Parts: sequence; C-alpha cells; structure tokens
Amino acid sequence: MASNAVKKDKNWSIIVPGVLLIFFGILCAFYPGLTLLSVTFVAGAGFIFAGVVNFVSYFRERKIQKLTGWYIAYGILDIIIGLMFVIHPLATAYVLPWLIGSFVIAYAIVEIFSIVAMRKQLGSIWGVGLVSAILSLIIGIMFFIFPETLVVFIAVFAIIRGATLIAAGFSGYQPV
Repeated sequence: MASNAVKKDKNWSIIVPGVLLIFFGILCAFYPGLTLLSVTFVAGAGFIFAGVVNFVSYFRERKIQKLTGWYIAYGILDIIIGLMFVIHPLATAYVLPWLIGSFVIAYAIVEIFSIVAMRKQLGSIWGVGLVSAILSLIIGIMFFIFPETLVVFIAVFAIIRGATLIAAGFSGYQPV
C-alpha cells in the first residue's frame, strides 16, 4: 500500500544556526560582561557604518533625492556615537542597559497609547497588544533596575530562537 505522505528530510541549513544560537545564548549567560562589551562594540561599529553610509549617500544622491544638510548632521551624529561606543566600550557597556531600556520604555508607552486609541478598530485582539506593550514596559524598567537582565534577555532570546530553528529543521521545514 502506497503512502501519500511525503518524507521530509532534515534541513541542516537551519538546524546548524539553531545550535549556534543556543551555544551563543549559553555563552552570553556565563559571560555577561563580555556579552555587554561585544554588544557595545557591534553597536558602535553599526553606528559608524551608518554614518559613513549617510555621507556617501548624501554626496552621491543629494540632487536626485533632494537631501538636506540634516542628512550630513545625522551622519556626523552616528559617527560620534559609534566612536564613543568603540573608544570607551567599558563606560558604554555600563550604561547600555539604560540606553536600551529608555528606548524600550518609550516605545512601550507609545504602543500602549496607540493600542488604547485604536481598540475599536483592533476588535477583540486589542487586549493581546496591550499585554504585549505592558510586558515591554516592564522589561524596559527591568533594564534600569537590574541592568544585568539585558544579558539574561539576550541569552534567553538566543536560546529560544535556536530551539525554534532546530525544531523547524528537524520537521523538514524549507523556507521559501
């Protein structure tokens, strides 16, 4: 008797990154100081790169896209912030949870007000959005009160994401 089920092979292209994410999450949990320094350095490099891209974009596309001097000012600010992160990684790593916490709190507050204002349009799912926004607010506050929770958050996120990728890979999932 023939089976209609199609045998799905394991997808190692998502299993391997899943394993690496779990390993990364465990490293983050055991080396919180190194994790913060690494995040600080990567963020600094990202800011510097963004600033350089702003400069290049401005000089290549200023007439086509009608870019103003504010584009250059934003690029300069990106480079200054990036250099602060890279030149003084210990000081930046110390305040990084507060910086990230500030952004998370600000975003959560805007999200709470938006969800409450749009609750009629959202219908029955508005409560889920409100709970999510309140949880984001609590996480942002936790980054202020207990800065080490940022590393715990990164570690847990990496481990959960890694486990999800491994499960998807063993199920034969093929991304399109």
